[in-house]
Amino acid sequence: MLSEYDSSYLFKNSYFYGNYIDEVLLGIKAGSVYYFHDHLYSPVALVDFYSPFNVLERYQYDAYGNCTVLEPNFAADPDGKSDYANNYLFTGRRLDILDNSSLKIQYNRNRYYDNQTGRWLSHDPLGITPNPQKQNAFRITEQYRDSTSLYEYARSNPVKFLDSFGYKAGEICHGIVFKRKPISLKGSDKYGHWWVEIDSKESYGWWPEYRVGLWETLIGVPGELNAVSWNIGGTPTKDPEHGRPAPKVYKGKIRKSGVLSYDGKKIVNKPCGKCVSCEDIKVCIKSFAQNYSGQWSWPFGQNCQSFQKSMMKACCLRIKK
Repeated sequence: MLSEYDSSYLFKNSYFYGNYIDEVLLGIKAGSVYYFHDHLYSPVALVDFYSPFNVLERYQYDAYGNCTVLEPNFAADPDGKSDYANNYLFTGRRLDILDNSSLKIQYNRNRYYDNQTGRWLSHDPLGITPNPQKQNAFRITEQYRDSTSLYEYARSNPVKFLDSFGYKAGEICHGIVFKRKPISLKGSDKYGHWWVEIDSKESYGWWPEYRVGLWETLIGVPGELNAVSWNIGGTPTKDPEHGRPAPKVYKGKIRKSGVLSYDGKKIVNKPCGKCVSCEDIKVCIKSFAQNYSGQWSWPFGQNCQSFQKSMMKACCLRIKK
């Protein structure tokens, strides 16, 4: 939650965020509103908190984020300004409106972005400093990661990529969600579980073939996909925990290094990064899960955690926290 106060310390607004770093969900002002988003987490509509079917305002963007404010019926707003003082726009970032609305810039944590020109207003920190993420190690592969232009935004493909930190562009694979329930010895779920969901239709996790005690947990037993033998709702394409909430939920993001190891039913070595699409990754996840085999044990050996980590490595994925 983020709250705003004026210079007299009087409350102005509060904003509640979802799992993604710039996913504002709820705004509480004089009246509360829900935010609805597109695939880049850019708000596309404000909806009345007390009447969820009542759209208050809509937003439309061009490729580089210039926003047009619309009425609920999709007509252009007469003055082009939000009637609800909403400044959370392109990619979910707050737009700074300066100089009597003649200057609109967006701060992405490390530098400012100008929607009008589709360029950063300052150079890329990763492009001029020898790998600042790892001190005293110059790695040419980390320099000019997006392009040789230090001011280019999202590899000149802002419909597909976003850059929340002003460092490097990344593609979020929408529809791929990693869920993790940690072990809770004092809670109702003493074992925990990790699984991955695809488009809310399929899910995959690694289970013991049958219920186990402490000894079997340590020495290992045959493992199986989605606990199909348990008769608790698991199927070859759906984990028993499918659709349930988890304390830790992460979206998948394409990794730049490594190779895609599975493609359909054949093993390939396709370089990660620009060569791999989100659809490639979804196919990879399904193929990896269907071809996975071996034991299940804890805390060493194969289990739901090692299954998910191995899947991420094989399918060019990392989690977006």
